[in-house]
Amino acid sequence: MILVLIWTSSFFITLGRMIISLCAAQWYYTPQKDEGNSVSVIQCTFTALLKHAGTASFASLVMGPLVFIRTPFLILQRSIQYTGMNNICIDTIICCCQCSFFILERFLKFSSKNAYVQTALFGYSFCKSSHESYYLLTRNKNNIIDAGPVGLLCTLYTRICLCGLSCIVSYLVLDLTSYRNDLYSVEVVIAVIGMISWFTAGFFME
Repeated sequence: MILVLIWTSSFFITLGRMIISLCAAQWYYTPQKDEGNSVSVIQCTFTALLKHAGTASFASLVMGPLVFIRTPFLILQRSIQYTGMNNICIDTIICCCQCSFFILERFLKFSSKNAYVQTALFGYSFCKSSHESYYLLTRNKNNIIDAGPVGLLCTLYTRICLCGLSCIVSYLVLDLTSYRNDLYSVEVVIAVIGMISWFTAGFFME
């Protein structure tokens, strides 16, 4: 059931990225953008569900179980440390396995994001899209190195602004209404709202 939960959540994330890729591809290849474009989120959603649901399902099946595979190694490491029977050799083997799975997960996530774009543009399957996107990235590695930090900074600044704006609005609402008298600490509530808005902004910006 845990595997099914991970697979299902990964499927919805993959489907969302596929829809965004389809919308961006339709907008980018519109010949005359000044006269308007025919980009429709509903149409892209139907296209993703009817034509690319198998690709999204297979991609989520490849990505999802990695978290499921890494979990037993983490539990095993904690159990060995709890019993006090750990040694350097066992810790080294488990850390190497964890590091290998982490690198594989990061590589597949990075490759799959660009594979969805290839699928949206050309209708390739997931394996062929990953192959084409990998060689596309290696041919343009200098541009990727230059553009990567800019995208991370834009995402970080936007998350900070959204989180700060949510905290300010929450403080004003709690301060101007009668809820302030009912709360023991307004700062704790704002801190919780800030944490939720930080993660929500991260999901939105991704």
